[in-house]
This record gives sequence, structure tokens and C-alpha cells, in this order.
Amino acid sequence: TTDDLFVGLPVRGALSGQWTIALSRRVLAADGSFAGVVAAALDLAYFNSFFSTLVDPGGDIEILRADGRLLVRQPVDEAMLGTELISGGELARLVRDGPQRRTGVDGVRRIVAVRAVSDLPIYVAASVTLDSALGNWRERTRWLAAGTVLACLVIATLGWLLSRRLQGLAVQSAAMVQVTGLMDAMLAAIGQGIVITDARDRIMLANRQAADLSGTPPDRMRPGENLNLPAGRKAGPAVHVIQLADGRKTAVRRDAMPDGNTVTILTDVTAEKAAEAKLTRLAMLDPLTELPNRRAFLEAAEGEINRVRRHAGRACIAILDIDHFKQVNDTHGHQTGDVLLRTLADLWAEMLRSSDT
Repeated sequence: TTDDLFVGLPVRGALSGQWTIALSRRVLAADGSFAGVVAAALDLAYFNSFFSTLVDPGGDIEILRADGRLLVRQPVDEAMLGTELISGGELARLVRDGPQRRTGVDGVRRIVAVRAVSDLPIYVAASVTLDSALGNWRERTRWLAAGTVLACLVIATLGWLLSRRLQGLAVQSAAMVQVTGLMDAMLAAIGQGIVITDARDRIMLANRQAADLSGTPPDRMRPGENLNLPAGRKAGPAVHVIQLADGRKTAVRRDAMPDGNTVTILTDVTAEKAAEAKLTRLAMLDPLTELPNRRAFLEAAEGEINRVRRHAGRACIAILDIDHFKQVNDTHGHQTGDVLLRTLADLWAEMLRSSDT
């Protein structure tokens, strides 16, 4: 009764045994009368193969109709196909409210995000388990807590050993030797950089890792030298990330002590920042052609439009269409069509200037 695309529920072929989804849309004659129906079938194996490369352990990706019935799920669970997992109103609310914690049909607590597919009556839902999402944060927190506790132990040990100076000059000398050896051993065993500075930010104590993780020459990280970090001298709970000349990234946290001294903890976060950059890049690229996707295009276009308005300049948007592309897929198969898309993407990229998108 309408011109909307109808998405059928998954069905298993009686002969092939393969799961497919039927799509259909009515066709009207020139005079507006009913002329027939165009129908097509999608093989669920394609979605399962593609989604299996994206799902984290314990997570899932689902495609649902607007009425909440399940069309595709990875990991595959054939018993769930076609069932109503959620109401249509609840789907729309999840799109509006953004990612949130929910309990899945398997009883596992996950962080779930839902998006509506433009111009189609379907939704895509993706989830990760809480353990997977918070794993890096928990690991970093454990290391920071361990480093802070160890730093406090080092300070307490130093204070106790220094109090032994009251036992006389001979005992004092022996105690200082003991302090030096113990401090060197303890600070060398810490994976993080530890620096203790006085009220004037002059170094009182620093381990070897502090020089390496701050990019400071070892001879400038000795007692009496001023501590110079790109993160500045201000102490507080904020963590600043600095980039070293060799490309590594270091998180710097500075905490003020009651006696006026400051404890600076340096942690190597190169791998973590690289993982964040990779996730950001994946979110902005089409997985087949590695060209910017719609989200990246809209951001680039907005910046370019603002630049043109500021400088009263000109810009161009070229819309490229591949003629008879469906014939390539129908004649030679979708894999050949994918090769064609990647080849054209490489060709277009080579023809652009570095300032173009």
C-alpha cells in the first residue's frame, strides 16, 4: 500500500539451507496503477562474514527491523533470527539517548549503541562487554595506584632512614650508604618515572625512568637541577600527555605533598594513544576502500565551507558515479565489484592534491 521498502524476516531456503532476507518494493505504472513488485534476496552469510572481523570477544553486532525483530546477528544464533528483541519505540529511544549499559538476551551486561540507517527501515546495534570496554582503564588505574603507593613507601622509607642520622657521624655515614642503595634499587624497579621536587621545583630525587620518559638528558635529572616539563609546574589531579622527540607519548601527573614538595609520576601511554588513534581512524574510514566515510566527509566539508566563507574563496564538490556498476556485480560477482571500487578509490586519491579530500 506504500512506496516504502519492505524488509522481510530471515528465512532458511528449503533446498540450499542458507538463510536469506527478502526485500520488496511495489512498482506503479505511468498512470499510477499497480504494476508489480520488485524483490531481492540478501544472503546472511555475507553479513556474518563481514561482522565477524569487527566483533570484540563478548560483544555483538545486530541488524534489526524498525519493529525490533532481529535480521542479522554476529555471533550467529539462528534461534533468535526473526524474534522481537525490543520494541520499535525502545529502539528509537536508544538512538536518541546514545550508548548505555544494558543486559543482553544472553544475560551479559554490555555497553550498547544503536543507530538508524538513513532512508531504510532498519537499525544497527553494536555492543561490547563492560570488561572489554574498561579493561585498559582498569589496567592503567592499577599501575597508577601501584606507582603512587610505591612512591609513598619510598618517601616513608627515606624519612625513617634519615632520622637515623641522630645516632652519630659514623652511623650517619653508614645509613646514607644504605639509603642510597635501597632507594636506587626500589626506584629502578618501578616501571614509571618518579621525581620528587621541592617548593622551587628543584629535583630532590629521580629514578632513571624519569629521564627516559620525559625526554630529559640524565645529567639534567639529578638532585639540584630544575625540573622542566612541557606539562608545566602546576600540581593537581589533571593528567597531561606530552610527546617525546622519538614519537612516544608520556602521561604526566603532579601531586602536591603536605610539606610543600611535589611528586611527579610519568607513565608511558604510547600504546594506549595509538589504540585510540586507530579506533578514531576506523570510525572515519570506509572499510572496503579506506576512503573517508560520510561522518569524515561532513566534518571536512564543514571546515572547508567555513574557510571559504572567511576568505571569500571558492571550493568544488565533485560527485562521481560508476556507470553500469550493477552489471559488473551481476556478471563477474561482488568480489570483482569490490576490486573495482578499491581500484577506483586508489586512482581518485592519486589524482587529488594533498590539500584536497
